[in-house]
Amino acid sequence: MSVIQRIILFIVFSYSLAFLIDYIAYLSGLSLHVPETTSNVATFLWGLARMWSVALSVVFCLLFFRTSVRGWFKDVLRFSRKVLLYYLVSPLIIYLALGVYIMIATFLKLFDFNNYVRLIAESLRNVIHTSSEAELERLSWFIALLQIPLAYVAGISINTLYALGEELGWRGYMYKVLDWKPSAKNVIIIGVAWNLWHISTYLLNPYIKMFNMIQIVCSLTLSLTQMLVFTYILLIFTSITDSILPAASLHGTFNALWNLTIATSAGPIDQVENLLIIQLISAVSWILIVIILMIITRIFHKMR
Repeated sequence: MSVIQRIILFIVFSYSLAFLIDYIAYLSGLSLHVPETTSNVATFLWGLARMWSVALSVVFCLLFFRTSVRGWFKDVLRFSRKVLLYYLVSPLIIYLALGVYIMIATFLKLFDFNNYVRLIAESLRNVIHTSSEAELERLSWFIALLQIPLAYVAGISINTLYALGEELGWRGYMYKVLDWKPSAKNVIIIGVAWNLWHISTYLLNPYIKMFNMIQIVCSLTLSLTQMLVFTYILLIFTSITDSILPAASLHGTFNALWNLTIATSAGPIDQVENLLIIQLISAVSWILIVIILMIITRIFHKMR
């Protein structure tokens, strides 16, 4: 079968499974509230099932085309010292991007870390009993600050296991079918397919009811922009290492840390305008990160 047919079959499998999982979650009453300072078993299982449904789609395609499943997985999950180095270093890009986001949001007076602290304090009130508000505030600040470095630990461990299911599909199967080169064409194909795969999660988003059609289009456009830029970075690391493991740790750390952009919003997150502004700043931040990385790469090559 042709490259297009292989991609279409994979997309049909992955989209169908994702929609089925989201629809079952929707019927079960699951609602995704962002930002989340706590998680529950239902959300955990939903996320795990959704991400690894992509890996299951890969297995379906490999079996359909009579490709060795074991050999294919061994090929994309290569491990070496170089892979380990990039596995540990690549997540730091998320911190760099978050730093750029914070600078832009602070300049626009749209960043307030105290909001994140208050969210944690509200969660703590439900599980601990203290008569001192000052003590609760100190504990909330400690936890809020601790979450930032701990996001790295989570990103390269449990969150990598989460993200690996997706990476096996988008940066693994699709990228191999598309000749394993980070060309503009491949970035667009994978980025668009990956972005559209997330659309059915809107069923579980309590804020989507506030959006009109124009605002939904704006949100999808900003989301696509960020996905394309992020896809480019993920493909670069995949190409450099011949492994999807660094992309998985980068993706996992993004999932662990990026909700902080919503939690620290100076404006109410139940207003459409504020949610769109957060998306806009996020997209701009990632575009700037790519520009910075390109400049650093060119300087490095000139020095050599």
